[in-house]
Amino acid sequence: MNFENKCTIDRRTNAIIGLVVFLSVFIIYYITKPVSLSFWDCGEYIACSSILGVPHPPGNPFYILLGKFFTLLPIGLSHAQAVSLLSIFFSCFASLFVYLSIVKLVAIWEAKQFYAYLAGVFGALFIAFSQEFWLNAIEAEVYGGLSFFIALVIWLTLIWTEKQKNFNHQNILLLIVYLFFLGFSVHQTTLQIAPAVLLIVVLPLLKFDKNFYKKLAIFVVIGLALYYIFYLIGTGFGQGSLGKYIFALFVIGVLIYYLRDYVQPQVWFFALLMVILGLSTHLILPIRAAADPFINEGDPSTLQRFMDYVFRKQYGPTSFTIRRAPIFMQLDFHFLRYFSWQFFDAQVISNFLNVSRQFIHTIFQFIVVALGLTGFYYQFKKSKRSFIYLASFFIMASIAMILVMNLSSAEVRDRPYFFITAYMLWTFWMGIGVMGIVKYFRNETNILKISVRLRVIIPTFCRKGKPNFYYSVILLFISIVTLFYILSVRFNDPFNLPSYYISPAMLIYSCLGLFASIGLSYPRKVAKVISTAFVLLFILLVALNTYSHYHKNDRSQELLSLEYGTNFLNGLDKNAIIFTNGDNDTFPLWYAQAVYDPNAEEYFLEEDTLLFGEIKGFSISDKEEIPKRTQIKLNEAYLAKKDLGGIRKDVSVANLSLLNTPWYIKQLRDFEGIEINLSDKQIDALHPIQLANEANFRVEDIKLTFPKDKQLFVKDQMVLQIIKDNYGKRPIYFAVTVADRVDFDKNLQSEGMADRLVSTKAKYQINAPRLNHNIENVFDYNSIYNEDLYKDENMKRLINNYGADFMRMSTTFYQNEDYENAVKYLKKAMDFVHEKDRYLPSLANLYYEMGLYDSALSVIEPLVQKSPEDPQLVYLEIEFLVKNEDIVTALTTLEDFIMKHTDQQYFLNRYLNIIRSNPDYAERAVGYMDELVKQNPKNKSFQQFKIQIEDINKK
Repeated sequence: MNFENKCTIDRRTNAIIGLVVFLSVFIIYYITKPVSLSFWDCGEYIACSSILGVPHPPGNPFYILLGKFFTLLPIGLSHAQAVSLLSIFFSCFASLFVYLSIVKLVAIWEAKQFYAYLAGVFGALFIAFSQEFWLNAIEAEVYGGLSFFIALVIWLTLIWTEKQKNFNHQNILLLIVYLFFLGFSVHQTTLQIAPAVLLIVVLPLLKFDKNFYKKLAIFVVIGLALYYIFYLIGTGFGQGSLGKYIFALFVIGVLIYYLRDYVQPQVWFFALLMVILGLSTHLILPIRAAADPFINEGDPSTLQRFMDYVFRKQYGPTSFTIRRAPIFMQLDFHFLRYFSWQFFDAQVISNFLNVSRQFIHTIFQFIVVALGLTGFYYQFKKSKRSFIYLASFFIMASIAMILVMNLSSAEVRDRPYFFITAYMLWTFWMGIGVMGIVKYFRNETNILKISVRLRVIIPTFCRKGKPNFYYSVILLFISIVTLFYILSVRFNDPFNLPSYYISPAMLIYSCLGLFASIGLSYPRKVAKVISTAFVLLFILLVALNTYSHYHKNDRSQELLSLEYGTNFLNGLDKNAIIFTNGDNDTFPLWYAQAVYDPNAEEYFLEEDTLLFGEIKGFSISDKEEIPKRTQIKLNEAYLAKKDLGGIRKDVSVANLSLLNTPWYIKQLRDFEGIEINLSDKQIDALHPIQLANEANFRVEDIKLTFPKDKQLFVKDQMVLQIIKDNYGKRPIYFAVTVADRVDFDKNLQSEGMADRLVSTKAKYQINAPRLNHNIENVFDYNSIYNEDLYKDENMKRLINNYGADFMRMSTTFYQNEDYENAVKYLKKAMDFVHEKDRYLPSLANLYYEMGLYDSALSVIEPLVQKSPEDPQLVYLEIEFLVKNEDIVTALTTLEDFIMKHTDQQYFLNRYLNIIRSNPDYAERAVGYMDELVKQNPKNKSFQQFKIQIEDINKK
């Protein structure tokens, strides 16, 4: 295998083009960066960067350290924007190294520098403005850093292959080892391409003979056996990752043995030193954990907790040998489905062109796959060595990652970020595909070959092998006219055969004829024009890909997540305890408390505005009644939080999923002012229990009875303990996002985004004055009302909670027969809900109660047109028509529905009642019943109804 490159890249030109790529990407990213935090992990990472906290395992310590550094820079950005800027730099450099790596790969076989630059630029821009890469680039997330380290390692690996002779330049390999483990401190999947790097490094030494394959098979069997054995051993004491590390040690041992003639012992020592240096940033975790920061997940302040933290013991053991879902499902539902989202947003393009979304999706997915496969084939044909390099990286980032990540069929969220490296490597082939197509059509010999073949297929446009320019001019005119016709029609009518099929066919046919006629005489000029046209076409594709994802990734006006957190906090009474559920109802609250954000406003309910003294079943009415011990605990919590820069630090947030862990329970007890009357020993001994007998729980006037065999997890036991020790001393709430309230549902009273624990017991309790005050005067909805801001499915789902609050107020007004306000609040509720049609029947009913029958009909009739078979909607429409004295339309609607649904006897009863109330229409009804009985002669009930209607008609 030849290890010499075909061309030497001009370093100055390459650097200038790389700089242009970097700056172009940076400008777009900076324009679209978030103004504050986003949902999911962003709030946690920003808060931990700001206060040097400890985020969820495995901690990402190097990212947190860099984030802290960026918050200290005097650049006039808030901490949220500063940490987002870190992600932007990571991703811009990742795009740069994608460009440089593609150039290196192409230079292995391509003699002309231009084509290497061309492939690099297009590959870099395709990935830079793909959906997930762009999103990771602008959010305070670790995946931009992951992409940066992987792209940098790939580039350095290619540098080493270019420079090495007889396995020298081992300093580059040591740098790669260091970067692997420094990247591991940003995200542990940085190591996903390590086997590919290893293959590339040892490739010059391999002899692919029978002995090689025999040894390889033996080592694979031994390695997998060691992995499985030590996985089982490690699982026994909670370290399921042990198998992975034994497998890695086995591979290292094999390498040391077979590379003994090439790598000196001191180099292995330095490699170990690089590993230690790369991992050294993890030392910040126990150091900061020992300082008890506001966010201290896992509390890795002891050696045992530190090991559990880094090895992710909290999430349970994982093994790629025990599949959590069928592998083909993981390939299709996760990997390929996420891949289809990355390039060319079909919905945006279809809206712009007014063309079927599925049609656009199919066309552009074909382009993405075709470009990648073209690059795949072209690289394989031109250079096996270059192909092996890229293919080995791609296999590890795709197939291997599918096996290792082992995603289930019921993940709590979509996880395309796990495969971002594979999608990045696919754009390597897309860029090479662009280069291959442009180069092919730039060759005049290829133009002649195509023209000769077209002359056979389309003989009309060539006579005796020579072009006919009269036909060419006519065809050019036809092509232009056809093109303008297509653009004017814009495929508005997919059933218009001439515009949808014939026009494109004419255009293609005329272009081919024109190509054949001119290409035979002017192949060089045609080659230049066609290749230039393809370059322009690919530039257009990059621009279209960027445009299609711009709106979705433009977070420059997003305050939705911040408002979500501040609305939760500001809607609570002072010194409240709130139980939350997961990431999106916890991290925004932590961020709002920990970080100064100029867009966050603090609100306390003033005691002199207490319309809300009427809160039923709650025992605290003023500060003086707070017990002394509780006040001491609150003072301790205040001292622990006094240096935080956020709002509402008086509130204690208790995350239910974390309440299953001893370290978190102790943190709430020691630093959040929550009374938990359990010792460390008692907390450590907590475990899930199943009740052997019926059990009663009581605190003041709150009584619960748990049945026999009821299972109580640690979090459930801690909810009971916290309520027992704090009720009547501090206000206690459950976030509306919490599904499992440990059977306290009937003791909860809605006040907005949280439900307060009270002693009164009833279904759907509402503290109407407090709820109304929160939704009207306290909560911010600026981002929700901002129609320019893209809202994904997660955001829409969370926004629904605001709609539920307005719906509760509407129900309250309705129960008090205040129909005007009931309508007003129901309409407001519909501003927040995604599926508005669900609430329109309620709105129509309110209009009906108010006697506004025309308004009721204006709401219900469009719904009936959408769902003409829905009996409830049809029945409502009939009732409104009758009240509006439109008897003819009501009868016609009923007659049509009964004729189609002969089993709906309830509608026949309603028909009979209308005729009884309006006997003038009895004769019409007799004729209708005759027809109905005629079509359904065996239906006895129809005959009975006919007799009754005939009696009415006689009277």
